Amino acid sequence: MAKAEPVPARFRPELASGPLSHAKPAPTRVLAEGSVTPALVTDLVARTFSPLVHDWLEERGIAFRAAPAVVRGGDGTWSVSDGVTVALLRLESGTLILSARPDPAIATIAADARRARPAIRLDGTLLAATEPWTPQLDLLASSGGSPDFVVEVEDDGTASLRFGDGVHGRRPEAATSFEATYRVGNGSRGNVGANALAHVATAQSNIKGVSNPLAAAGGTEPEAADAVRRDAPEAFLVQERAVTADDYARVTERSREVQRATAAFRWTGSWHTVFVTADRAGGLGVDDAFEVRVRRHIEPFRMAGYDLEVDAPRFVPLEIGLRVCVLPDFFRSHVETAVLDVLSSRVRSDGSLGLFHPDRLTFGQSVYLSGVIAAVQAVEGVESVTTLTFERQRDHASSEIDSGVLTLARLEIPQLENDPTFPDRGLLTLTMGGGK
Repeated sequence: MAKAEPVPARFRPELASGPLSHAKPAPTRVLAEGSVTPALVTDLVARTFSPLVHDWLEERGIAFRAAPAVVRGGDGTWSVSDGVTVALLRLESGTLILSARPDPAIATIAADARRARPAIRLDGTLLAATEPWTPQLDLLASSGGSPDFVVEVEDDGTASLRFGDGVHGRRPEAATSFEATYRVGNGSRGNVGANALAHVATAQSNIKGVSNPLAAAGGTEPEAADAVRRDAPEAFLVQERAVTADDYARVTERSREVQRATAAFRWTGSWHTVFVTADRAGGLGVDDAFEVRVRRHIEPFRMAGYDLEVDAPRFVPLEIGLRVCVLPDFFRSHVETAVLDVLSSRVRSDGSLGLFHPDRLTFGQSVYLSGVIAAVQAVEGVESVTTLTFERQRDHASSEIDSGVLTLARLEIPQLENDPTFPDRGLLTLTMGGGK
């Protein structure tokens, strides 16, 4: 019988200082990327807004109109701005990446503390070769060769690093030396006070000084151990996987860009595919960039073995015709403008949504004639309303004036934009009478 080999102890070093800071990483929204020529890189390094830089940005939808643009930065990262438009550029492995402006600092104050990650950089050196190791929440998704580790923080603030076992995460080789660079301080005590910054380390000669007239905010105190014990069972009630079609719809709706969603399973010939139909907030279209963001949002919840597709809703344009009788003391033109505003697909001047605003309409939602009549009747100066047309656009057989309700299928969303530029997106016709 072969003798069992002893399993070496897991490497669990402890950080010398604490408490280790945790912070939500700043999101980087990539707008475009492309290859560069040596001449273009030379112009950026020289911080020159040359025709090459101008053309590269304009090809990707960035145009400067206010004034001559200025290039700032260095070390592979630049910003180009004319005081109104800003383009952020980053050079990586011969590819120039164009990123969107970061979120305002105020957004970090309202950030979810559960999304915070340890503010640590770890470099491992073996035989004069150095590579970075990446902090993870756990090692369950790490392969045996992945240079990943987990930070475990105790109640007293001490933090130790847990490495893999060769199956989930790489086991560090013997004689590997690690160098950790990390921040310490959490909660409100970690917020920098007003006028506390006085020096900046930079090689750029155009920066003369630095200061912070306002105190920092947003530090969140660590959760007490008793609160963790009390709330931990409740945390597991939040579903973090998608199995049924309804699961996929609810997970998709967690995205801030999605108003409503529905999903269905289909056999596509060799495997099952989940088709998610997303109703984008604000009535925006389901373009390629939005589809990519939705797929990335759903991916952590997706069940293995199922493909994922994101579809656009089926918009059903409506055609509504009304005869509006105006009271004698009111101008017909004024009342007509008010009725069009109430039945519009826009945000009204008082901040409320028009009756046919996209955010008020969703999948399979029936349109009731009574609601339209009530909205018009509530306009000041309207005496009476008579319905002339109430149907799907260009489909007279679908008229529902008698029943008073237009029903839609599961994936259909009613639409009435009444925009002459897009006549196929719904039509509203008003015949005005009475008044002045």
